[in-house]
Order: sequence, then C-alpha cells, then structure tokens
Amino acid sequence: VIWDNENSLTTFICQELRVYYVFDSFAKLTRRSNTLFRLVHINCKIAANEYIYYVTIIKNNLKKIKDESTNFKDSFMDKSMTNEENDTSIDGNENETTKINETTKLNETIVEEELNEEELALKNKLTDSMKKLASIDQSVFPEILNSLKCLIRTSTTSMTSVPLPLKFLKPHISEIKRIYEIIEDEETKKICGDIISVLSMTTPNNLDCIKYRVLGSGEPIESWGHEYSRHLSTQLIEDWHAYFDKAQEDNIDKQDIVPMEVHINLLHQIIPYLLDHNAETEACDLVMEIERIDILKSYVTIQNYQKVCNYLMSLIQFSIYPENYLILQECLDMELHFKAYVNAILIALIIRDFDNINDIIKKTRDDKILQIQFAYILARINRKMDKIGMENFYDTEIISTILDNSELSSRFHSFGKELDIMTPKDPKDIYKTHLENSMYTITMDQARQSLVSTFVNAFVNAGFCCDNIMSKETSARSWIRKHSETGYISATASLGLIYLWDINNGLIEIDKHLYSSNKFIKAGALLAIGVLTTNVNDASDPALAILSDYLLKTNTNFKVSAIIGLGISYAGTNREDVINQLLSVLKDEDSSLSEMGFASLSLGLICCGSCNGDVFADILDALIENNPKMHEASTKNMIFGLALNFLNVDNYPKVESQISNMKESLQVLPTELYDLVIMLIDAFIYAGTGNVVKIQELITICSNHYKTTTVSSPTTEEEKKEKKKRDGEEKIKKQNFKYIQSVAAMCIGLICMGEEIGCTMSFRIFGQLLRYGDSGTKRGVPLAMALTSMSNPKLSLLDSLSKFSHDSDNEIAHNSILAMGLLGAGTNNARLAAMLRQLAVYHHKDHYNLFCVRLAQGFTHLGKGTLSLSPFFYDQRVLHTPSLASLLIVLHSCIDIKSTFLGSMNSMLYYIAPAIHSRMLSTLDKNLKPLPVVVRVGQAVDVVGQAGKPKTITGFQTHTTPVLLGYGERSELASKEYEPVNPIIEGVVILKEIEKENMDYQQKPMPFLHDLDKKEQLWKIRERLSLKNGIRNTVYSTNGDQYTGEWTDNLKEGKGTYIWKNGFIYEGDWKKDKKCGFGILLRQTNDADVYHKIYSGAWKNDKKHGYGTQFSRNGEYYEGEWYANKQSGWGRNYYNDQSAYEGEWYDGKRHGKGMLQMANNNRFIGMWKNDKKHGDGELYCFNKGKVTKGFWFEGNLKCGKIYEFDRDAALEPPEYKIPKCTIINPSEILKKVKYNFINYNT
Repeated sequence: VIWDNENSLTTFICQELRVYYVFDSFAKLTRRSNTLFRLVHINCKIAANEYIYYVTIIKNNLKKIKDESTNFKDSFMDKSMTNEENDTSIDGNENETTKINETTKLNETIVEEELNEEELALKNKLTDSMKKLASIDQSVFPEILNSLKCLIRTSTTSMTSVPLPLKFLKPHISEIKRIYEIIEDEETKKICGDIISVLSMTTPNNLDCIKYRVLGSGEPIESWGHEYSRHLSTQLIEDWHAYFDKAQEDNIDKQDIVPMEVHINLLHQIIPYLLDHNAETEACDLVMEIERIDILKSYVTIQNYQKVCNYLMSLIQFSIYPENYLILQECLDMELHFKAYVNAILIALIIRDFDNINDIIKKTRDDKILQIQFAYILARINRKMDKIGMENFYDTEIISTILDNSELSSRFHSFGKELDIMTPKDPKDIYKTHLENSMYTITMDQARQSLVSTFVNAFVNAGFCCDNIMSKETSARSWIRKHSETGYISATASLGLIYLWDINNGLIEIDKHLYSSNKFIKAGALLAIGVLTTNVNDASDPALAILSDYLLKTNTNFKVSAIIGLGISYAGTNREDVINQLLSVLKDEDSSLSEMGFASLSLGLICCGSCNGDVFADILDALIENNPKMHEASTKNMIFGLALNFLNVDNYPKVESQISNMKESLQVLPTELYDLVIMLIDAFIYAGTGNVVKIQELITICSNHYKTTTVSSPTTEEEKKEKKKRDGEEKIKKQNFKYIQSVAAMCIGLICMGEEIGCTMSFRIFGQLLRYGDSGTKRGVPLAMALTSMSNPKLSLLDSLSKFSHDSDNEIAHNSILAMGLLGAGTNNARLAAMLRQLAVYHHKDHYNLFCVRLAQGFTHLGKGTLSLSPFFYDQRVLHTPSLASLLIVLHSCIDIKSTFLGSMNSMLYYIAPAIHSRMLSTLDKNLKPLPVVVRVGQAVDVVGQAGKPKTITGFQTHTTPVLLGYGERSELASKEYEPVNPIIEGVVILKEIEKENMDYQQKPMPFLHDLDKKEQLWKIRERLSLKNGIRNTVYSTNGDQYTGEWTDNLKEGKGTYIWKNGFIYEGDWKKDKKCGFGILLRQTNDADVYHKIYSGAWKNDKKHGYGTQFSRNGEYYEGEWYANKQSGWGRNYYNDQSAYEGEWYDGKRHGKGMLQMANNNRFIGMWKNDKKHGDGELYCFNKGKVTKGFWFEGNLKCGKIYEFDRDAALEPPEYKIPKCTIINPSEILKKVKYNFINYNT
C-alpha cells in the first residue's frame, strides 16, 4: 500500500491474484453484507486480466488488509517528517509516551537545521503560544487560540505539502486536548475544539477530527480548506460503518438502521461545500456510503446537476438491487427538477416506469417540438404503446404517425439512396467464391444450398424492398421450387424481411403467395406477414386480422407459421387481444405439444418484461397437464417462453413480491425442471446488470461434470433389457445435463452484457470454460460471447471463435461460426468476411458447417451494412427488451441446432426480425423535414468525473447527416447554428435553430446603425431587388453552362444542379458560388442517357473535402476522407486487379498504417510512406502458408523473419527436401539385430 500523504490516492495491489484496484481510501470499499464490491470513483479502472469476481477473497480478508495498511501508513507518516540519513527505529516494546517524545525531539532537531528564518520565526511563535496556553490564567486563552486559528486557517490552502503550522503543532496536540478539558468558557472551548479538529488531520488513527468538529463552533467548512473537508468525509464514513456494524451485531434489521443526527448534520455541512467547489464525485461518494443519496437534490444547482447525474448513472453498474433503483430515481428527480425532460424520459425508460413517462409527457404538453422528440424516442423503443396515454400529447394525429413507425421504411429508403446502395445484391456477391480456392468443390445439396442462399438474400437486402430472386413473381416461383417442402416456408417468408417495415408494398407482394395451392408456400406467406409488420403499427392491424384465422386450423404448418408470425409482429407490445388468441392454442385440446411450445415462445416474446400473470399461469398449467420431459423440444420451448415473461422486468420494485409468489407456484414441477426454470428466471431478471452473485451461481453449474455409473455386464435376457432401459435413461439424463449447462453458459453472457468491465472480464471465464468445461458448457460459450458483443466484432472474440469453429465437436463448431456472424452483424467487417471465406473453404466437405458459414456471411452483411442487432440504444444506456428476447430465442434454438436451423424448423431463424434496427442518424427541423447538418462521428469517450468540458469523442470524422453510427460511436454537432432537442444524438433528432442573441459572442454579427434621416439611393434599391434570390428557373451562361437551383444575392447557395458544356454535372450543395456540403459529380458517357459517377461526398470551397467516394473509369474506386482534393485520413481503395487497400492516406498517397489485400488473398499489414511499404510490417502469403514479419524500406524488405502460417490449407506449401541417408555397413547391423532378437528372452 503506497500512501503519498493524508487521504491521497491509494493504490492497492494484490500480487497473488493479479487484480489491481485504485480507490481513494479503504473506506471506499463497501462492506455491506449484500454487496461484494463497489468502485466509487469512475476514473478508477480495473487494469488486470483476472476476473473481478475474485474480489470476494479480498472482502474476506479486508480486516487484515486494513490493519496492515494502517500500521504501514502510521510509520510512513512519521518517517516522512524525518531525514532518511538520521532515521531512528523505535523499539516496539516502549510505551506510547516515550515514542511521541523521542519522535518530537528528533523532529525538532531536523526542522531547526532545515528551516529558513521566516519559518523558524513561525515555529518560535507557535512554541511561545503553547507555553502561554500552559499557564493557569485562562483570560489569555481566547487571544492565543484565535491567533493559532488564524495562522492555521491561512496555511491550509495548499494541497501539495503539509502546512507548517500543522507540522509544528502536531507534537503539541495532546497538550491542546488537555487544555480543552480545563477551559471553562464555552466560546473559548469551541474555538479550541475547532483547532483540535483541524490538527487531527495529522493523527489518522482516531476520529478526533469529527468528534471535535461537533464540539466546535460550527464554522463553515470552507474556512479550513478542501483537504479538511476530505478528511472529515473519510472519518464520517468510518464512523458510519462502525455504527452500522454495531447495529447489526445488536440484531437490528438493516432497513431500520438510521444514521445518527450527528452524521446528518455533518452531511448538510459537507455536501454544499463539495458541490460548490467542483467536487461532485466526492459528494456523491459520501452520500452513497452513508446511504443518504436523497440529500443531494437539495443542494445541486443548474450548473452542476448534470455532472452529478452522470456520475451517479455510472455507479449503477457497480450497484445491486435496490441501490441501483434508488440511484436512478434520484437522477430522475433531479432531471425533472431542472426541466431536462429528454434525459428524464431516457432514465424512466431504463427503469421501465411508464407512469413517470406519462407524467413527463403531460408536463410538456405545451412544447410541441419536445413532445415530437419524445414520440421518436418511444417509437424507437416501440414498447407497450397501450401504457402511453395519447391524451397527454398535444396532437394525437402527428404523434400516432410517429409512434406507429409508419415513416420508418421511407426514411430508410431515402438514406439508402443517399448512400447509393439501393441496387440489390445477390448471395454470390456476398460469398465471393471467385476469391476462394477453385480446387475445392462445394458438396452441399441443391435444396440446402438454395435455402441458405434464400436466407442470405433476405438478410442482405432486408428493408430495401428489392432483390433479384424473390421480388419478381416469375423468378420467385422458379426459385421456391428449388427448395424442399419445409424450405418453401422459409423461402416465401423471406419476402417479409426484404419488404421489412413497408406494409403497403409488402402485403401486395406477399398476397400473391397467400392463395397458393401449395400449403407450404401459403404457410410461408403467413409467416412473411408477421415478419413484415414487426416494429411497425398500422391502423388496419393486418397481422392480427389475417393470422388469427389460422390459429385453430388443423394444418400444423399453417398453425405454427401463424403462431410465430404473431409473436414476431407484436413483440414487446403486451397486447391483450393478441395474447388471448395465442392462449387459445394452449387451451385447445387438439393442439400438439410442438404447437404449444411455439405458442409459449411467441407469448414470451409478446409479454417480455411485463410479468404477465395470466400468461404465466396458462403456460404452467399446460406444462403440468402434459407431463413435461426436459429432453423434448416442446418442453424446452414452453419453459423458455415462460421465463421470457420476466426478462428485464418493468419497474422491478413494484412487482418483486408478485415474482416471489410466481416462483413459489413453480414448485409443483419436477425438481429438475424447477431448478431450470428458476435459473432462467433469475438470469432474465438480472439481464445486463453484471450481478456478480448470479454469475457465480451460473459458473458453478457450468463447472460441474457429469458422473456416469458403471454396471457389470449383463448375462441373462432380463438383465440385458434392464441395461438397455438404464442406458436409455442415462442418455436422456446426460442430454438434460448438457442442455442445462449450455443454457447456464449462455446466461452468463446475458447478465454480463451492457456492462463494459464485466464483458471484458467475462472473456477470461469463457476461455476457462472452453478449456476445462464439458461439451454442454462449450456449446453454450460461443452463444454467450455473441450476446456480450452483438454487432461489435472485437478481434479478441473473433480470434477465439475462429479457433473453435474448427472444433471436432460439430455443434461447438456450428455455434462458433454463427456467433462470429452475430458479432459482426450489419458491420460489413472486412476481416470477418475474410475469415468466413477461409472457413467456407475449410468446411467445403461438411454441408452443415458450410450452411452455418453462409448464414454468418449473411448476418455480417445485414442490410448491406446499415442495420444492427445490438439491443442497446441511446449511448448504450437503454436496453430494448423485445430485441433481446428475439435474440435469446434464436440463440436458444442454436443449442439444438440440428433440429432447428439445420433441420425442419429452419423458419425459426425469422424470430430474429424484431432485433433488426437501423444504425441511421437523421436530423429534422422543427417542421419535421430533413435537415442536413455537419456532425462529428467518433469513438465515445468516458468523461464522467473529469474536470472542465473534455471532448466526448475521439478519432472523429466529419460527415453530413444522415450518417451511420457504429457500435460504441457517438456524434456531436459541428455547427453552432443549431442545438439538438435530444442531447444524445442518435436515431431521429430534431434540431432547433439558435437565436442570434443566444449565440456565443464570436458568432454575433457587428451592429449596423441606420441613419434614419438619410434615405437609401434609388439605384441601390433597384440593384438590390434585381439580385437573384431563392429558387430560380434554369439560368444559362454565355459559355454554354447552365444552373438550376437556389440563389442568395446573385450567388449560388443551397441546393442546385450545375451542367457544364463538356458534359459534367454537379448536383448538391452550394455556398457563396462554390461547391460546399454534400454533392455528386457526374460525367456524361457516349450514350446521352447514361452518366458515369465520378465523385459522391463532401465538398468545401470547390474541392473534395471530408468523406466521399471517387470512381475511376478503369473500375477502381476510393472511399474515405479527403482534404483539399486529395486523399488524406482514413480510406479504402479498390483496384481493378481485384486488390484493395484500407488504411491511412496523406496527400493522395498511402501513408501511415494500412492493409493491402492482393488478388490472390495474400495481404500486407504494416506501415506505408509515400505510397510504398516503409516501416514495420507483416506479409501473409496464404498460398504458400507463410508469413514474413520484418522492416520494409521504400517498398523493399530489409530484414525480418519468415514463419509457417496455416501450412495445411496452403495451395503451394514450401517444400523441405529430406537429405539422402545411406547405411555404411548393413550386414554388420543385421547381424547385431538378429543376435539381440534371439537372445532377448535370456
């Protein structure tokens, strides 16, 4: 333990565990019985690779650690005031008085040698004052004590060294205490108490600082400086914990323990001082330790409330129930008090308290823009619209349109046109088989190959309403016939993904197949309707109107498709009419167990997080009546659907008792099923919380090993029959054991997700489980990894999953491959795409693994890189429960993947539809029209607890909205002309124009004084009126050019199209007669109706500047950053020889770190300079199976090493010739061998 000085930052290093913690003092580590740990300073990061769950070991030994650290601290504080050369050790057997006297004498000798004249005079003055205090005459005490008080007060402003008066008076503190006891005058006694309280900062072994503060005059804390307030806070926390522990020893219930009046009075003195002096984090830490967070809101101001709220919100991941809900409620109250209504509604969404949401909407009824922003936020969450009171909105028609997401499809298409990605893509464009080795032929059968291509086609073109396979009626029919019977369902249902969110056009296309004579095609059309309408509401309610008629049909395919379709369409809505329709399937005697299982899954998806008692009771009744067996798929689905009812429960404090009653009612189930349901319910309740206790329980389940019983070999027929029966039961038990472990492993990722430190540390646990766990645990770990980093392809996770995608256990390989696809879902990640292409070559003989690889490729290119599966919104704060529920259903199906996605129930893959959402950021003006503005997009930076106004993003790039936001990215406005209504610029954001009088003074125009007596000349008025302003018809120039668009004072400004005589066309933004903003430059080809795009992107002062894409005639194109017409920054260039470069550019040349991928898939990763390899780099030669690591100079390798790399998969592996060996004397050797063989036994 290293102590710099009193209450300084302390670093605690536990070498054996290799776990590093940094915190302000040992009192910062909470010792409450229901809390394992809490780090209270947001900048205190865990910098270790070991897992934080080992903190329980630290907690058990906390008392010993604290005692040792205190002893070390005491000796360090004493030695810090002495010279190292004259350091004197003190015998431990001497009494306390002898120690103090010897230390004091030594200090006096050293101090006198080192002090200057001024400091020596101060020491002598203090010594004289102490001698006077030792006199009997108490009449001189007030004057002397006031003099000492003044000297101490003026010296406590420094925080870099111990104040001299405190050094000089430390040896006399026991004398001053003695004097305090004999003082008779009360006022004088209080002054003496103040002095002792301040001097006690040098004696940390006791609580004198807080004791004499109470006995003192009660002067404002600011009189003694910041260090005094910190010391007082520390001792207050220690005193509170001592009081708390004593109360618990007396068997007083924790909820009945109330802080003493002394604690509360001191809090009311310390908190205002800390908040007024920019110490918001310390104020929050103090109230959290005393458990009186409610005091904060009485003292926060409009200047500091945001810092306080941000810090408290960051503490939620280190808190458990009910502390986390108390923090959220206090933050909500503060945001409401200062009328930060958007932040308040986001916090209410985290709590999932819809009563508060309605209250906020009601309070803002007069603010039209604010309510529209609320509507866009709620529409993105798309949850429980029945709980949102429409009467609280100012205009129900506009708000209903927004809440229904009816504009979602058109807005997404506009964005696609802006990015020029509306052209449909084929599966072969995703597979890129031309880059794979042609010697390996694909062995997948035609029906399976067509099925996976259908899925890939649907994922890639999702939401774009056009493709090359299913959109055209003739091609769709011929394509569907290439599938097997169950494949017909998935092929037809893919129309729902292709026309995602576009109800009008989608229903027209699906209707063509709804009346097909083929029952499988008709069932697929029913499922397509459910997929089409997910996350979108319509007044006609087509999904319920059409699908409800098929719920009680005798045809199983119709029934199951309608059940799944209703679940997908109404995910998270908790609509009573839809629930009643699905409950009728559970109660229908003719329903099969399989149909009941799918009905339970859909009910769980619709009611996720609602804790619906009717759904819970009916599913439980269905389980009991049908004699559930865990190894059956229907039982697993029913249990999983029942548990989804508790996923991320809405407003948990209000339903806690209801959940407890529901758990008790589950005891009627068999023990094995009961344990499984309780495990699932607990994991779903704590989803995304990082709860350590629950994770440890799941790790315990995963670490168990199945024990088989050995029986002697049977001899009689009866014994053989008995053995066969036992073997069957043993096999089922083993399957159930593996299933439970797989689910437990997946739930570890579920609890860790959304909490950065927990996700990072869980990676080590996953590694241990993959090394030492049973096969059931190993199958669930890839699914858990996918949950912790959905649509966020971390390299460490990808490398680990890539390793296990080659596993000999096929189910582990299947799940690892699919997890890779989910990690990169919607990112178009080039590294992941290359890894999947290599896997396709590796698994070319295994059609199951190859099927999973193709699915993963489809996920990676979801929506052509514009969609995401991450269930977290708004700066990763708000968890979208329906998205998470749909992901869990898909991942749960992967546990038995051969009977679901790889078997007859491949249509279950469409359960993923509710999790699909756009990564688009679009900005609107107050009239709800698109408003392109310049934004900076970069990696989010954690600035909580930092002083001043630090930058919230790093490594940003400048774009014009609409733009794409990746995982962990944050955007901020680059223009000072507008301010966002929503402080978190994500999704759809409304911008308000800043009035000129409210802008910064740099932006204010110079005042223009009019001379009222002097009239403007008539010719000037006419000339001004003749200037072109606004939108004009086409203006033709004398040189043959023409312009159509907006003008400002005879200058092109705004939107416009300029056509040059030589055939070039520019269409985009203008400013002061120059291209500025977003624009597209085209060139007319020989065909008058065909134009070749040259450049599309940002402009500034007639030059390419910002992010843009340039296309060359030879087929090459560059996309990335530009500066003054030259590539500069990050960019990607595709060459006509099928090679590509991605990395840094400068002055139009490759310069910096980058990767060059050649046509033969070989690649160079390293440094570049002036368009040549220059610096450290690695050259991967996949065709030869080797990698070269070394140093390049001007394109040439100067030095390095060559290693083998994936030699088995190389086409031309290096040859190692075996040297020729000859036997010199073969006859003699043969004789010796014969002799040894003959005489071996002897």
